[in-house]
Amino acid sequence: MGRLLHFIVLVLGLGWLAIWPTACTQGNGDAATQNGTVQDTTPPVITAPAPVDASSPDGNPVPVAIGQPTATDLFGPVTFTNDAPAVFSVGSTLVTWTAMDANGNTANAFQAVSVSDDRSLSGLPPDPGPAGRATLEGIDSDNDGVRDDVQRWIAINYPSSEKTRMALKQLALTQQQFVLDSVDPVKSLNNAVQRGKAIDCLFYISPSDAPTIINEFKAITLNTYTRSKAYLQADHHLSGNVFSSDLDWKQSCNFDPDALPN
Repeated sequence: MGRLLHFIVLVLGLGWLAIWPTACTQGNGDAATQNGTVQDTTPPVITAPAPVDASSPDGNPVPVAIGQPTATDLFGPVTFTNDAPAVFSVGSTLVTWTAMDANGNTANAFQAVSVSDDRSLSGLPPDPGPAGRATLEGIDSDNDGVRDDVQRWIAINYPSSEKTRMALKQLALTQQQFVLDSVDPVKSLNNAVQRGKAIDCLFYISPSDAPTIINEFKAITLNTYTRSKAYLQADHHLSGNVFSSDLDWKQSCNFDPDALPN
């Protein structure tokens, strides 16, 4: 006689799957139990510690307390590892944190650690903080044409290359005017030409790193909605214009980069 089987499926804790057939409704039935495994493939959700700013009094690498991440996962406990060095050099370091749950699933998060060279900060204006982002112009307390926050960023991130610092200062001056004159099409065009020369100068000094440096620089200088909007407005005035780059990038510098020691 035919048999009609009904199955009850239960998912038990710790990833076990059990299947039990119920009694047959027709004829004689046999009972059987089948076990299966449900594999956990969901990685933890990890949150890296907050970015850390530290300083070195003499420019040498220093130990930095970077804190601990947090994570959530269905199958704990979660363990953490990172690739942080024992000591951090002057500049920016990106620390990769890895979280692993009890079933071997992993997830990564990233933490920025910045170490400034106190020697390079000598004579610099103080950090303007939130007040430096309150207006389009920002704060330029020493009246050198470069915003204080940008001036500090250049000194902190490029303490070992005077050439790079000089090129970035040239770029900062032209970028600031490009943003401030964004409503004027003629000035926007002239400022764009000068900004292009500063970029050429940076490529002369550091051709392989220049694209990365420029992207980081834009993130620092256009760090508010108002500044980004002004930049886009000025850039819109350039539509339809043709720009050419000086074949001799060195001539684009407003200083002699070959005369500097580093």
